[in-house]
Amino acid sequence: MVGTIALRQEFSFTAIDVEFTNKQLYRNIVINDDFGATMATLNFSGMLLASKGQESDLDAYEEDDDEDDEMRDD
Repeated sequence: MVGTIALRQEFSFTAIDVEFTNKQLYRNIVINDDFGATMATLNFSGMLLASKGQESDLDAYEEDDDEDDEMRDD
């Protein structure tokens, strides 16, 4: 096991605490959770955080796909 990732709720912000098991090689870190992370994974290559997309963001991608489809039909 490389370490643990924990979500910590404070009064005015949310933080992500990363604690490594091997303290000689890695230093623990704390970062702000600006995007509302809901999933995380940690391995020797790095850390991956994921959050839910907002509907407005998803709509923009769908509109771009529709435009691309129209261009292909020509």
